Amino acid sequence: MVGLKARETSQALTKKGFVANSRSDHVWYTLIVNGKDVGVWTRISHGSGKNDIPIGIQHKMARQIGLKYKQFIEYVECTLDYSNYIRTLRENGTIPNS
Repeated sequence: MVGLKARETSQALTKKGFVANSRSDHVWYTLIVNGKDVGVWTRISHGSGKNDIPIGIQHKMARQIGLKYKQFIEYVECTLDYSNYIRTLRENGTIPNS
């Protein structure tokens, strides 16, 4: 199990194309590619802060943003960069080639 902090995960998302939108009890993250919402999203609870994201939620977030769990960990730890992330999404059919 990898202990991912909510704050670190949020920073990784916003550094790599996601736009944060605070709503009620969660912050929603939407992926923008070439100025367009491509329908890829996830969310993090406002109350998470410095806490670890539970492993089950990490797996769910990975699926929501079109990655396998191991890739999601690499994404948050910044060993999977934006261009490789977008390439992965195109290869697995999550977003169209353009």
